Amino acid sequence: MMWKIFQASEVVEFAIRIEQNGYIFYAGLEDKLTDQGVKDLINHLKNEEKKHEETFRRLLPNLTPANLRETYPGEYEDYLKILVDTHIFGKVNSAEEALKKVNTEIDALNFAMGFEKDTILFFKELKELVSEKDKEVINLLIQEEQTHLRKLAIVKAELLG
Repeated sequence: MMWKIFQASEVVEFAIRIEQNGYIFYAGLEDKLTDQGVKDLINHLKNEEKKHEETFRRLLPNLTPANLRETYPGEYEDYLKILVDTHIFGKVNSAEEALKKVNTEIDALNFAMGFEKDTILFFKELKELVSEKDKEVINLLIQEEQTHLRKLAIVKAELLG
């Protein structure tokens, strides 16, 4: 087994980008939606993304490198790269691209649910890279994202009747 020092700050920077793209996506949905209940939820989620971005920015200055067990050099980095590359909003302009594909409330809710699920998975990995103190913050963010996912699923079920 090898140990590798990984810069948690790189992963937190990516988490900030995820939250920024989530904000852009939710803000862009506001004009596309007609159902008031969906609009209210999307507006709430947009504001949550901004809060999460600020939380990550507060974490950045105090992060310490994490020691990770790897079976080969770069294993964890490869894994995180896959999470980043396949995250629904992991790439630059991904929120704008997603918005082009949204034609209905159900489309919007499906994209939002995919975003929240990807983000939960990413945050669970991020938690492995931070100090015990910061783990608590990440756990709270994971719980918030899980709540978002549940709310989106409830609203989708209501729309589908």
